[in-house]
Amino acid sequence: MILILFYMVCIDIGQPINPNTGQIQIDFNLIYNSCTPCVRLNFILGPYNSPDDPQWQQIYNQIVNTLLSAYIKIYALIGHEAVKNNEALFTCALSQENPQNQNIVDQWINEYVYNFVSIVDKFKNRIRVFESFNEPNNWWSNVCGPTAIVHPKWFAYLI
Repeated sequence: MILILFYMVCIDIGQPINPNTGQIQIDFNLIYNSCTPCVRLNFILGPYNSPDDPQWQQIYNQIVNTLLSAYIKIYALIGHEAVKNNEALFTCALSQENPQNQNIVDQWINEYVYNFVSIVDKFKNRIRVFESFNEPNNWWSNVCGPTAIVHPKWFAYLI
């Protein structure tokens, strides 16, 4: 995916860490050779429970510092992979205005907001643009029917 940020073309580098092991899986040389001025960096938890985990912080600090040291700007994505428990997504509760299990929606929103704020707080001096949920369309339709992954009512709570 190609994104435009501040009139620059950015490269979406996908999952920067392996979701099972937490190992960095970015081909930095490929990014450098592309001559891109910026990348979209997806902040996922992977095997870690929280962005407050010291190992998670060490890995993402290394990624961010490596990119910035090569003068590559970062556009940050903080989506559903920044939350460990995605039961609210997989049961489609977040895509409903009035879900049957309000508790899992509340828990998910609280964890997402906490993690979003934590990630922004850790990187706000090095990254200028942070994207919250980026899918208002029905890309989740194969699971929850023709609906957005997060109902507009809950999206309003997120922001």
